[in-house]
Amino acid sequence: MHIFSEIELFNKYKSTIRDTSFDDNNNKRLIDSNRECIDFDKVKEKYTKELNKIIDMPSSVDAVILLENKFLFVEFKNENLRPDKNFPILKKAKDSFLIFGDITESKIKYIRENSIFILVYSKEKNSEKNKTSRRSILKDLSNKANKEAILFGMDKLIGLYFERVITMDDEEFLQILENEDDLESFFFK
Repeated sequence: MHIFSEIELFNKYKSTIRDTSFDDNNNKRLIDSNRECIDFDKVKEKYTKELNKIIDMPSSVDAVILLENKFLFVEFKNENLRPDKNFPILKKAKDSFLIFGDITESKIKYIRENSIFILVYSKEKNSEKNKTSRRSILKDLSNKANKEAILFGMDKLIGLYFERVITMDDEEFLQILENEDDLESFFFK
């Protein structure tokens, strides 16, 4: 059990990946999994309401998954993504990082060293026919170099906020959720 699992605000907004990956605009769940998570959009709403002094409403990732000793910040995107239109996702990651730190009273270094940001995107909407050649080349080069390809400009989060960022399609993420009992060992190799 993670040390942050006792935080009342997190317990109040426990959910499932199935529910947090629901896309209101398309009336579709991106991931059909009962894996437990925290609905971080709801945590952010409650957090900002309690502060009552918000001028610019922060953004938030869809889910936080608490593992044994680590945690995952997860954003689901059921749309065609482009690196030049990624600012809202970057803002969600940054704002969530800061909100999480305030709620847990954690230092920036601790969060950076113990969390990963994962962008889960729709494979259908970002398929080969929709991919730019640059994205295909990046994936090919990363595979040849035996490194992960970080798509859509999410690599900008590495360093200040996260030591590791992962971009994967919905099918890859669901397969991991279904086949890996120990997500911490899988993601924090």
